[in-house]
Amino acid sequence: MTNKLTQSIELVPPVKALSIREPFASLVLQGKVETRRWDTSHRGTVLICASQRAFRPSEVLKIAGPWNYQRILHYVGPDWGKLCGHAIGVARLVNTWKMTPEDEEATFARYHSGLYCHKYAGVKAINPFPFKGQVRWTNLSQEQVAQIELPVFEFPNDLDYWH
Repeated sequence: MTNKLTQSIELVPPVKALSIREPFASLVLQGKVETRRWDTSHRGTVLICASQRAFRPSEVLKIAGPWNYQRILHYVGPDWGKLCGHAIGVARLVNTWKMTPEDEEATFARYHSGLYCHKYAGVKAINPFPFKGQVRWTNLSQEQVAQIELPVFEFPNDLDYWH
C-alpha cells in the first residue's frame, strides 16, 4: 500500500514560457541566475523549457569558462541533452539587472557587459512534457497551463518498510 504526496503550486496568470538551452535550463532548476541579452519588465510565473538543441561542450566551456564548466559537470553531468524539447519547471521571475563581474558564480557564465541577469524564485521541477518554445517570451494558453503537473512522490505507509 502506498500514499501519494504532491506539491501544489499556484500558477498566477499570465503564465509565460521561456526556452533555455541545456545545460543552463537544468541549472535554473537548481537556483542558477539566468542570463539574457535583453531586459524585461515581466514579473511573474514562467514555464522553464529546455530548448530543442543543447549547447555542445565546447560552447559551454566558452560561455562558462573552465571553473564554471567544472561546476556545471558537477551539478548536471556530461549528458545534459536528455530533456531537450521539454518543459521542465515553473518559477516566478522576481528581478532583473545588468550583469556585473560579481554575477559570474551565480550565472555559471563569464561576465559580459551586454548581458542581463534574470532571478527566479519558487523554482519547482515539473513532470517534463514536450514543448516547443521560443528564445523570447511565449504566452501560454489555458490548455498548455493544464499540462503542467508537479511530480507525484509515492512512499510506502507500511511501518515495517522503514525499519
